[in-house]
Amino acid sequence: MNEQPARRLRVLIADDDEDMRDFLVQALQEEGYETLCAKDGAEALDLLKRQDFHLVLTDLKMPGASGLEVLQAAKSASLYQPVVLMTAFGSIDSAVEAMKYGAYSYITKPFDLDDFFHLLHEITEQLLPMLEVQETTLQQGDATDYPIMYRSQAFKEVITKVHWLSDSSANVLIMSETGTGKELIAREIHRTSTRGNGPFVAVSANVISDNLLESELFGHKKGAFTGAEKDKPGLVEKAHGGTLFLDEIGEMNSVVQAKLLRFLQDRSFRRVGDTDERRVDVRVIAATNRNLRDMVERNEFREDLFYRIAVVTLEVPPLRERRADIPVLAYHFLRKYNRKYQVTGFRPEVIDLLTDHAWPGNVRQLEGAVEHAVIFRKAGLIQKRDLPEWLLQECRQDAGDSRKLETIEKEHILSLLGTCHGNRSRTARILGITRKTLNRKLKSYGLDEDA
Repeated sequence: MNEQPARRLRVLIADDDEDMRDFLVQALQEEGYETLCAKDGAEALDLLKRQDFHLVLTDLKMPGASGLEVLQAAKSASLYQPVVLMTAFGSIDSAVEAMKYGAYSYITKPFDLDDFFHLLHEITEQLLPMLEVQETTLQQGDATDYPIMYRSQAFKEVITKVHWLSDSSANVLIMSETGTGKELIAREIHRTSTRGNGPFVAVSANVISDNLLESELFGHKKGAFTGAEKDKPGLVEKAHGGTLFLDEIGEMNSVVQAKLLRFLQDRSFRRVGDTDERRVDVRVIAATNRNLRDMVERNEFREDLFYRIAVVTLEVPPLRERRADIPVLAYHFLRKYNRKYQVTGFRPEVIDLLTDHAWPGNVRQLEGAVEHAVIFRKAGLIQKRDLPEWLLQECRQDAGDSRKLETIEKEHILSLLGTCHGNRSRTARILGITRKTLNRKLKSYGLDEDA
């Protein structure tokens, strides 16, 4: 018996095989899912126009509309509709195409029921936190609070650590490149913690001048400095009972670092110009795109503050190290910016281009590219010509760099083959590849097996 989902999730089943529909309805309802069926692709498209589903299970080949058309409609209609394609005509090509169009997964009939439910529970594990954020967003009207979208194992490990922190008030340091979503991670830590109903107060140290940062954090007393016309509480007081997020903490000057260290020791502080000691109950999450360990070595950041703030350290991998997340994020941003338009998805070659790109600006850069493409496409599938010119130029540069690397590799292999007097087995062992792989590379250079 599989563990039932924590809430009733609504599943659309689209299949022209009545026996398969009946089988899935019985199996899913026994597991606590709510089901609705479509006997062909056209009926599935009609149902998707009229309501949202938590999950879509669709056959690949159906009359009326194909599973890929159902997939595109589901992905462009709602953020919370992962799609699993089913087919008795399984092939690598169709599986790859389905994933390019944004399918969560792909299963071939007949499938093992235990494996099928393992997949569904994996989807549910990711879906439920998204629904919680959606409900909170609807209640509070906070459009900036949106779910964390991912598919990669690398990012899943980060989220697992985030959830481990739910019953803790330990200080957390988030380290990653610019644009990876550090504040989003911080908000998720806050949301899933026992402080989730308290305030989340964010401040970025690199947008406030050094002489004002101390006052912004800890407040000031009337007359403390020119312009201080009345008592003002600081952000640490506003965060009482919740979370204080200090972004770009590596930009803080030594004076503020010293004040922050004292505050972290016992959560007590004084407003600027005041002698009264104040205390607050605040969890502190800090973030930086700089290497604080190196800064400590160069005496640019206090070592005692580093160890105080980094009780738990989360290192968020850049987008180029979690490429499986790129299609998911691309579709998420498509939906976000598609409210005025009728864009239905991406051409497969566009998904290929997005996935292969290095994204030096990470998720923020990807979001900008998708927003541009949606604006210029307006309807239908996004094509390469809809992407911003800077991205196409960077991709051409990536291709040029790739060709340079291929040339260097070719020269190295041929040089080593000459050193080994043409012995391919020995050359392959030195290169750390199989002889078959070496033969394939040599064939691409115009050398056959007897050369």
